[in-house]
Amino acid sequence: MRKCNRRKLPFRICKNCRRYFALSRNKNAEYCEHPFAVPTKTCKEIGALNQWERKKADSPALKAYTHEYKRRFAWSRYGKTTEEVFYQWAELAKLIWDACLHREITIETFLEWLRHVGI
Repeated sequence: MRKCNRRKLPFRICKNCRRYFALSRNKNAEYCEHPFAVPTKTCKEIGALNQWERKKADSPALKAYTHEYKRRFAWSRYGKTTEEVFYQWAELAKLIWDACLHREITIETFLEWLRHVGI
């Protein structure tokens, strides 16, 4: 912290490990670059993953979309369907997911579409 004060660098408290860190490149950074828990992962990597998991847990539509995406990706990996069919489905699913986010369709309609399209 003293070095930051001497150099007039802005600093912030990491949302993951609660240590101070200097803001050098990204002025909006919320996580530091220090190793956290696992020596190969940094607070920045773990923080982003935790944030994604919290977001996914809060939204049943995102949870269902992620589950269906992983399922269909596995199908393409193991030859049950082609990659072309998977990517076509993924593009269409993304468009419908965006419509759900913008409240053009309901979550129930989106979930129903996920369950019954392309099976």
